[in-house]
Amino acid sequence: MITKYMYLNHANATHFDTNGRLIDPYHKVRPLIDLCKRVWLENWNIGEHNCVDEGKIAYSGTMCSVRMFDPDKPIPHGIRLYCANDSLTGYCWGLEPYEGSGHRIKDETDWDFENLNWPERIVLYFMSLTPVYSSFFTDRFYTTVRGIELGFERHGCFWTGTMMSNKKGMPWKYLCDWDQLGSQRGYYTWAWEKNKNIWAINWKDRNVVPLVSNKYGADPEFIERGGGGKYKTSKLKATNVPYGRYRYKTGKMVVPYNRYMVAKVFLGHH
Repeated sequence: MITKYMYLNHANATHFDTNGRLIDPYHKVRPLIDLCKRVWLENWNIGEHNCVDEGKIAYSGTMCSVRMFDPDKPIPHGIRLYCANDSLTGYCWGLEPYEGSGHRIKDETDWDFENLNWPERIVLYFMSLTPVYSSFFTDRFYTTVRGIELGFERHGCFWTGTMMSNKKGMPWKYLCDWDQLGSQRGYYTWAWEKNKNIWAINWKDRNVVPLVSNKYGADPEFIERGGGGKYKTSKLKATNVPYGRYRYKTGKMVVPYNRYMVAKVFLGHH
């Protein structure tokens, strides 16, 4: 039906600035984008657990000004979309196509958006559409302590995610003060920001993983991990990787993060 009755919006004077440059690179399909955003949101009861991630529409032509190249992604060339998804079903209820540097979200209400980076802004925008006390899960590209604080202060939403240890807000230099390469799998250190009620852990899985949350603490829990397969093989023996299932200790926030941070998003791959 979409391909049969597809209509492209014609450009007019309102789509260009005084220098003749396009204001909205999606002007030809903007009505369709707005329709999808409205209908998907209206026909879904947003649940407690949600995640934000990016997807991509494959496109390798040269006629699209917002085409991006990510060599490390499954779809290297394409149009990037930021999606909010229900963590249990994978349903996409929020969508925002990326317009490039200087992108301003049409329905954004943050008065100081210029002081926030893009990953913080897109998550806070999706939080503004959800009920109070909803939980969001993100990877390290989006997660910041400032964003977690503003998410609860403005929208009453919780935020849990992995985080780059060079981002400000947590005392990572103290959390990292241990033998990360020589430590046993399951070892972790933790910190708590009392005034903001933000917890952080630095956990040794196969690699060292920093996580931050203002909902789940750092109490010890156990998770199961596969050591590379059910049976020992020549490949595992050569790489000295243990096989079978093992239980490892971890901080409490790791368990819901692994459960609710879905791996795939609408119209693309993580």
